[in-house]
Amino acid sequence: MDYTVYICTVVNTPMNNLNKTKEDIFANSIHQMFPEQEHENNTILRAKQILGDKYSLEDVKAMVASYEYLINKWLEEYEKKIFNGETLKELLAKL
Repeated sequence: MDYTVYICTVVNTPMNNLNKTKEDIFANSIHQMFPEQEHENNTILRAKQILGDKYSLEDVKAMVASYEYLINKWLEEYEKKIFNGETLKELLAKL
């Protein structure tokens, strides 16, 4: 696994701006290391938008996680049915 190290230098910055800059640098670094988080957040926000105010954001997160789990399990079962007891991932690992 490759890692990217970001080095940033802040010079002559007032203390309140320095803290904000550190927070921005941290947030940007996390976003670059885990871009899938933004996709997940967008998925949850879109689901919340579709469902409206009937459910809280935590409820929507739980529903999305449950649906994703079920979909992955169903897909895995289907792949095993089609590929003689193995998933596509298992077959590709043999190549």
